[in-house]
Amino acid sequence: AAGKTMFDEEELHLLESVAFQIGTAIQRMKLSEYKQKNALLMERNRLAQELHDSVNQMLFSVSLTARAAKTLTKDENLQQMIDFIQNLSQDALAEMKALIWQLRPGGLEKGLSEAIKSYGALIGLNVIFTQKGCLALTDEQEHMLWRIVQEALNNCKKHAGTDTAYVSLTASSYHAELDIIDHGAGFRYEAHDGVPSLGIKGMKERAVKAGAAFLIESELGAGTKLSVRLPLTNQKGRTVQ
Repeated sequence: AAGKTMFDEEELHLLESVAFQIGTAIQRMKLSEYKQKNALLMERNRLAQELHDSVNQMLFSVSLTARAAKTLTKDENLQQMIDFIQNLSQDALAEMKALIWQLRPGGLEKGLSEAIKSYGALIGLNVIFTQKGCLALTDEQEHMLWRIVQEALNNCKKHAGTDTAYVSLTASSYHAELDIIDHGAGFRYEAHDGVPSLGIKGMKERAVKAGAAFLIESELGAGTKLSVRLPLTNQKGRTVQ
């Protein structure tokens, strides 16, 4: 009955049984969620391995074949076409390596900072990285920040017209803040326009889903600054404001 504080032995046994069943159900749900995440990770690793073993190797072979073919002719037009094929295959190879890295980030197990530095080197971008404070992130939070950094660095490499990006991570007892800055070409950006290009929508969705604030500032000729502000939680799991 409502408000009852005293229970007889039979009622206590019933409550214990119900509590056990609820606990078992919760454990099963957690196990199922873990299995699903693990299955997704394994599938991503499998795809990354297949891309590396097949497409990646074929592109490498095309590049080598083009290099060898160039030595077999003195026709300048033909040599120019072979040069184009070789450059195209090398560009495609770089894109493929970046894609494989996104499917299976080979440096994330060493921490977010090492992953960021390694990815910059992979795509040929000079990343100046700084970190202040000790980050206490969940796997999901770390993964969210990592994917946003990847997309932002890709944009910098492809569109900013600069070979340097500045990435900083700052942690306090309350928030973790990620800033990615370049002094490149910039672009016109209005938050209300949505801007579907440059992956901005996807980055913002990732941040918002994780409970973080997302801000991007850019002007033509004045570079771009992207910021993610993520509230952290205390030891009891409550968000600290």
